[in-house]
Amino acid sequence: MNPAINYAITNDSVKTVIFSMSGGYINQKRSITGGFMDIHYVDEKPEESKDIIFKESMRKTLKLLIDAQKNIIFTTSIPRLNFNPQSCVNSRPLQLTNKALKSPCAVSRAAFDEDQREYRDIAFSVLKEFPQVKVFDAAAELCDREYCYAMKNSKMLYRDNVHLSQQGSEYIAQKLVKAINLE
Repeated sequence: MNPAINYAITNDSVKTVIFSMSGGYINQKRSITGGFMDIHYVDEKPEESKDIIFKESMRKTLKLLIDAQKNIIFTTSIPRLNFNPQSCVNSRPLQLTNKALKSPCAVSRAAFDEDQREYRDIAFSVLKEFPQVKVFDAAAELCDREYCYAMKNSKMLYRDNVHLSQQGSEYIAQKLVKAINLE
């Protein structure tokens, strides 16, 4: 990520930077900077270091971009599904079993909230320090109070449990374009 971020910082033709990342990175050992600038941070409490590294990387990156007079849009993580979205559609023209399709084609909002709590708490605590950063809540476009949907209006929005399909990407992109407002 560092070369891409450095390019955005040093290239005057780059006016707006959109960050999009999986909230799952904060829960994993790999890529704990979540796509922000890598920092070499030594902490005496290793069990706390992933949170500290994520926060400091996010702060450093946002500060560098703001100092370079870039517009920044932080896009929150989409929900991770706890099922294969293909289980919601009949993909075979002929079936030998009566396997029921998943309905609703969704993960509970409570499961999403629990899964993303740590990531969102950390990210939003840092974002409070940078009021000039716009936030686009991608999850809000896929969730209501009860569910986060993998399928809307008969369109499959996910290609697997963590990635949007082309239709899902187009659906979110239409919402994101409205939030960008580059004028």
